[in-house]
Amino acid sequence: MRVLLLEDDRSWAERIIHAVGALGGEVAWMTQINPSLDEVREAQPPYQIIILDRTLEGEKDDGLIFLRRLRDEAIQIPVIVLSHLSSIEDRVSGYQAGAIIYMTKPFEIAELQAVLRAHFNRSWLICGALELDIEHRQAYWSGRRLVLSPQSFLILHLLAERAGETVLRAALHRRAWPPSMALDRDMVDSAMRRLRQELRRAIGGDPIETVPHLGYRLTPDMLQGAARA
Repeated sequence: MRVLLLEDDRSWAERIIHAVGALGGEVAWMTQINPSLDEVREAQPPYQIIILDRTLEGEKDDGLIFLRRLRDEAIQIPVIVLSHLSSIEDRVSGYQAGAIIYMTKPFEIAELQAVLRAHFNRSWLICGALELDIEHRQAYWSGRRLVLSPQSFLILHLLAERAGETVLRAALHRRAWPPSMALDRDMVDSAMRRLRQELRRAIGGDPIETVPHLGYRLTPDMLQGAARA
C-alpha cells in the first residue's frame, strides 16, 4: 500500500502515518501543493491512494484545487479528503472535486483504517510481488508496471485470485472469453503462452506452472521470494 499524505498538521500526520504503517503500508508525507503535484506525476511506482487535507496551507480550498488539478490531468488515483469543514455543502463540493471519501475531523483512526482496507480489498489484489489494480486493469511486479494485453490481465487476475491452486482451462476460458465461444483447449494454451512470454520479458522469470492434463497455477514461492528481494 503506497500512500501520499498531504497534511500540514504534524499531529494528524503522525497519527495517519502510524495507522497506515500498522496496515503494512508506506507513506510519503508532504505539506505543500506544488511539489506534491510533481511527486504524483513522477512517482514510480505510482501511489495507490492519496490522503488529502482540504485546508492545506491555511486556505479553505487549497486541497480541492490540488484535487481538481489531478482530475484535469486525468490522474485517477483515489483521494480521501480530510477536513474540519463538515456542512453538507462542504462535503458535496469535496465529492464533486473528485474525492472517493470525505472524512470530517476529528475522526477515529480506526475508521480511516477501515476505509483503506475496504478500498484495497475492493480495488487491489496483492499476491506477493504481484499487485493487480482491478479497477484500471493494470498489473505491477515489485512496483514496476507490467505491459499485458487485456486478455492476459484477465487470465492473470484469475490465477492470482486462486494463487497456489490449479485453475482448470474451462475456468480460464469463462473468465477471458465471451460466453458464446466454445471451449477450445488449444486456444487457452496459446493465450497462456502469450501471457508467460509477456511475464518473462517483464520480470525475467515465469511464476506460472503447467499442471499436466488440467490447467495452470500461479506459484506462491516465486511470488513471495520476489516480494522479499
